[in-house]
Amino acid sequence: MSSTIDISLGAPCGAIRAIHGINNSPSIVEAAALPAEKEAFRALRIPRVRHHDAPIENSRYELVDVSRLFPLWRADENDPANYDFRPTDDYFAIARECGADIEFRLGETIEHSPRRYRVMAPEDPAKWARICANVVRHYNEGWADGYHWNIRRWSIWEEPDNIRLLDSPDEDDHGRWGVFESRYLALYEAVSKLLKREFPDILVGGPQTMGASMDKLGCFLSFCKETDSPVDFLAWTCYTGDPEQIVRDVRAVRTLLDGSGFPKADVHLAEWHLGPKCWNTLHVPENREYMSSVHSGAFAAQVLTLLQDEPVDMAYFYGWGIGYWGLWERPFRRPYPVWHAFKAFADMTECTRRLSVECTPAEGVSVLAGEIAEGGKRILVSCYKSAAHVFKLRLPGAAKVSVTALTETGVSNYEIEPSPDGLFHCTGNDGGSAAYLFRT
Repeated sequence: MSSTIDISLGAPCGAIRAIHGINNSPSIVEAAALPAEKEAFRALRIPRVRHHDAPIENSRYELVDVSRLFPLWRADENDPANYDFRPTDDYFAIARECGADIEFRLGETIEHSPRRYRVMAPEDPAKWARICANVVRHYNEGWADGYHWNIRRWSIWEEPDNIRLLDSPDEDDHGRWGVFESRYLALYEAVSKLLKREFPDILVGGPQTMGASMDKLGCFLSFCKETDSPVDFLAWTCYTGDPEQIVRDVRAVRTLLDGSGFPKADVHLAEWHLGPKCWNTLHVPENREYMSSVHSGAFAAQVLTLLQDEPVDMAYFYGWGIGYWGLWERPFRRPYPVWHAFKAFADMTECTRRLSVECTPAEGVSVLAGEIAEGGKRILVSCYKSAAHVFKLRLPGAAKVSVTALTETGVSNYEIEPSPDGLFHCTGNDGGSAAYLFRT
């Protein structure tokens, strides 16, 4: 039995915010040999990309990570000859060509191996900070045959409470949150202070913890306040099956920043994705299919809709082409279902103004509406693990409505005409997850 959801559009209420950032971008090899991947990325109108775990998406290429830009730790960090920026230059240029701004993650790629090779805490934070300063200098001031790209946002490390991303050979360093307190905080102080002193116009932030733990983030902010370390944005990662959890996290982080003396700092969601059914069975086929299914697409569309009214500056989806975590299925050179959800949201960002919505309340259903410059209306309806519904759209003056539907059976495009009652009727999915983009 389907329930009816009535949707009516109201007055303008601001703009639809393009907050759909992403981790990583088209790979060097694929973008050069197969333009389809680059065009698929460009079609999403990604406003900003950050690059974490980039070597996983660019096998055989040494790029992005600090240890790959400056591979010989014992070398002189002030000599340009000791750096290799070329693969990273080419990689970033592809993202820029596709219209995306860049946030630079200064850190390392995750290591799941028993032995750690690159994620050990730098033995000399001051030297690591100087290396990072030269990275900024290369991309913003032309140092070492570099560029003047004006990359403004620089995040320091990734998930420093995860021993697969920040470790130490000294067991005494391992506390309740790995080496977060014993090593990361001092590293953040050294890097953030040097970067802001030498490049006062850039923005620095962290700590990109696993989850929005108020204890960890509060510890970080207290340390920064005590040491006068700059914080231009506060970030964390989130993998969950509840879109409302992300909303709660954003609000809690904003409240924490304001209460900790950082009212001007932005809120960044450094990584987010539909969480797996079970982390212990992450790689079994059923879990892989779930992570890349229509559930992930509907989840993403709903999160981006809900965050429109929340105090978040950018939400970076994880990721572009990193297997079933991604939008692009690189081995088969085709989009996952979640790509279509991002494309629908990207189309919504073309609206020149957002419109308020009157909608029958329904669990698991969210609605975003806007108007393009030519006067046409667009409505994005996200159904995440919801009941079966029939949508009735009140769109006065419209002769027909084009529909793009993402359901468990795939993507379909069709048109609907007004019913005798003057409304546009659309039978939604028979329960489960789906996303619909309506256009007049």
